[in-house]
Amino acid sequence: MQFASTAIRAIALCASLSIVASAAPLRQQSPQPQPPSAVPTPAPATVEVKIQSDLARCFPPQAGTYIEFSNFESQLESMGGSDALYDGIAKALGEQGVESLPLSAAEVKILTHSDIAIGASLQSGKTRYGFLALIRTPSAESAKLLREPLLRLLADVEPKSKNQEALVHGQSVVRLINPSRAGREPETAYAVAGDTLVIGTPALVDGVFTPADPASAPTNLANHPAFADARERLSTHPTSLIWFDPAATLPTPSPGSKRSAEDDRSLVRLDSVRGFAVASSPGRSELLLELDRTKENLITIATDAPAITLNAAEVVPSSMQALISLGVDFERMFDFANRPTTSNATGQSAPTEAEQLAAHAEQMLGMKLRTEFLPAVGNEVSLALDLTPTIAGAFETPPNMHPPRWLVVIPARDADVLRRGLGSLVRSLGGPAKPDDSDERDYKGTRIIQRGSYACAIVGTMAVLGEPAQVERSIDAVAAESTLASSPDVTALRGQLNGSTIGAVCVTREYGAMFADLLAKSPRLGGSGLTTASMMQRGLSFTVTKEAGGVYCGLDDDRALAPAIIGIVAAIAIPSLVAARRAANESAAIGTLRTLASAEATFQSRSGRFGSLKELVTGGYIVEDFVNGGERNSYVFRQVAVTRKTFEFSAEPVGALGGSRSFNIIEDYVIRYSKTATPPKRTAGKILGAPDDDE
Repeated sequence: MQFASTAIRAIALCASLSIVASAAPLRQQSPQPQPPSAVPTPAPATVEVKIQSDLARCFPPQAGTYIEFSNFESQLESMGGSDALYDGIAKALGEQGVESLPLSAAEVKILTHSDIAIGASLQSGKTRYGFLALIRTPSAESAKLLREPLLRLLADVEPKSKNQEALVHGQSVVRLINPSRAGREPETAYAVAGDTLVIGTPALVDGVFTPADPASAPTNLANHPAFADARERLSTHPTSLIWFDPAATLPTPSPGSKRSAEDDRSLVRLDSVRGFAVASSPGRSELLLELDRTKENLITIATDAPAITLNAAEVVPSSMQALISLGVDFERMFDFANRPTTSNATGQSAPTEAEQLAAHAEQMLGMKLRTEFLPAVGNEVSLALDLTPTIAGAFETPPNMHPPRWLVVIPARDADVLRRGLGSLVRSLGGPAKPDDSDERDYKGTRIIQRGSYACAIVGTMAVLGEPAQVERSIDAVAAESTLASSPDVTALRGQLNGSTIGAVCVTREYGAMFADLLAKSPRLGGSGLTTASMMQRGLSFTVTKEAGGVYCGLDDDRALAPAIIGIVAAIAIPSLVAARRAANESAAIGTLRTLASAEATFQSRSGRFGSLKELVTGGYIVEDFVNGGERNSYVFRQVAVTRKTFEFSAEPVGALGGSRSFNIIEDYVIRYSKTATPPKRTAGKILGAPDDDE
């Protein structure tokens, strides 16, 4: 759906900006401005206005996914707010593949001085989906200037659409009408209301300007009970907020339906989740998961876990920069997952996914899961990461997201049983053994079981599982007393643990220093003003505690956790999204060439010859209006040549989202490709899908 593409790009843009915004201190809360004059949504007297512009009042209560950022300008001003900085941000957005939304430094400055809110729902009034984005700029003039990049984005998303203007309670709203979707509702609309840009699904855009019905409750997201309750439990003045309510966002299966029956047997039912929020305020960052603990499932059981100790740090090499530890009651989770289930229509016991997973696990572990392996495992699991290859790869040209080095650490209640079980797991994961290849070896007095790229060992009171080199480094680190336990970041974090701490995350200051150094040396971004924007130059550590109403995480710091989380996700997800978009565009290009060739075959069967592209279009052999040299899905298509007995079409990638290959097709109806931007000529390219095709 086109609206999803628009929403993803808007979120990606805001996420990229948040990487910069999360670096500097927030200024104190300024007086609350009122919503734009064209948005008649007065705040209910019973709801305290917390987010600076309270744009949540403009969203319907069905907007179960909601993100808002404000106060970017104070953070950027603390970094100098220079033109070089804004140029650097614009360049960074371009590097992340937001090529359909090029921004000038002036436009970036306006955007970063705006309040931004994005909401989405799968149940929005009469439609099954919807999204809404509001950008409140410093002035009406600023909103007019930002209208231009907005129109560029919409032109890319809806290239064939025509603008249709309508008045909604006195406000001009423009709907994008696509002739190819005749008879269907438009998927996108936008409006410029005073100092605010509004874009989204037409029904939701209209709702912004429609007076609320006093008889309907709740009338907007701000006074929706779950949303209001979450905001009441968070800090007094959050300036960044991410909110998710599965009850409002995800469709509910009808009682008695097949989906409902499957939901009853589901291990991870979301009906226990009342909401999820991540918020940042001056000097404080918070995460809140609201739960109904009367509804038992794996979510409520997992968040009622035993307290952690972070003892895993005593066997993790100090060269690793991240440690994530979680309390887990494995036996309780197993018993719940394998509880008695309903019978199927034949009266036989319905097999469950949990039983299948348990059987598979027992096969890989070589022992009974509930009676042998789980009693040998402690109630804590930790993942340690060396992020050096991942971050260094992100700064390569082009970016190359290498996986991090990893190590899993588990307390050993029964070392012999755990060694035997993990050894069997390593052999299962590592694949068939090579001739005369021993699975076990001694390394400095410690027995290591290794197969392929997996290894395990018992180090002290801990079982470690990971890449062979990392297992060896763990043994070396313990012997040299050079583990993460000596890190001041881990030491400080361990001092925060209490009987309710069920999780902890520590990203050390060494990671921040490495990130800042690579950023400064980057030929693309070094010297752009972004070098001061490293999110975690002093490290980032926080704990997760359980409480009666759910799970809470608070971080007293002058950095924003919400933008940091969004930034980390963006740094990982946006390159993946770009890669996925490129792959999708390649597939679309191949499909388009096959459509063109099929049209030629039909034309030849009727005319005795191949036809020109114009003849294919005018004759109705091609439904859409193809233009020779026209662009679609980041590929330019051309009819290279046509005679009575031959034809050739080519597809050439363009822009940041174009694929890594170019293609052609001729009268033999075979797709050929080249790993360059220049399409192959006739039969010169490699045949797609041939036995020697290495793609």
